[in-house]
Amino acid sequence: METKFLAHFFPPSKNIAAKASIATFVQGIDESLCEYWEMFKVLLKKCLNHGFEVEMKVCIFCNGL
Repeated sequence: METKFLAHFFPPSKNIAAKASIATFVQGIDESLCEYWEMFKVLLKKCLNHGFEVEMKVCIFCNGL
């Protein structure tokens, strides 16, 4: 059931684009750390099956600062 749900609402093409936007996410010039963190969480929620491990998410977050 989970697989069918994810396939229907998160097709591979949408998943690839979302993963790319997560992997290349960077903090804006006038963006505070709190705003950056909130936007990062929103991106992760948009792609429930992104497949990033916790360590990778921390690396992406820190590299985007």
